[in-house]
Amino acid sequence: MPRIPFLPKNERFYVLLHDGARNLVDAAEALTDLVGHYENLEMKSGHITELEHNGDTITHDIVNLLHKTFVTPIEREDIALRAQRKDVVMDYIEGAATAMRIYKIAEPTDRRREMADVVRLIVCTREKFPHSVGWNEALKRVIWRYAGVAGKPPRRKAARQRRRAARRKPA
Repeated sequence: MPRIPFLPKNERFYVLLHDGARNLVDAAEALTDLVGHYENLEMKSGHITELEHNGDTITHDIVNLLHKTFVTPIEREDIALRAQRKDVVMDYIEGAATAMRIYKIAEPTDRRREMADVVRLIVCTREKFPHSVGWNEALKRVIWRYAGVAGKPPRRKAARQRRRAARRKPA
């Protein structure tokens, strides 16, 4: 007698998560190419923007599928978190490329080239080892450290020190 599963499994999540990871790797490689061979800036940053839009589409597809699926192959929150984190990293990559175009950076510095290489390595490593912890925060720190155009790090340490000082003051 053939075994019939009680609840169907939706394998589409794995396909979408893999497509999102592949798209992120493509964007990281495109950023590395942009800063490594700094020519055709409009075309290369436009390509990164297209990849970012593809990533947004994949993220929306994942979220829509989550809303339509009763039983997911892995935890619903984990799927949503992975999709959201990939989207955040993609936004940072696209933001760095767009800022270089908007601010008309004449030539990227060696540190910016190093940053792009590190981003590519982190993203490629993340695709190969998907269960590593803390990759998103590590990538944010790298981007904030090396690319002033991609954003500034939050002042967490200073804010934490102010909160501690406020608690110590007598009322």
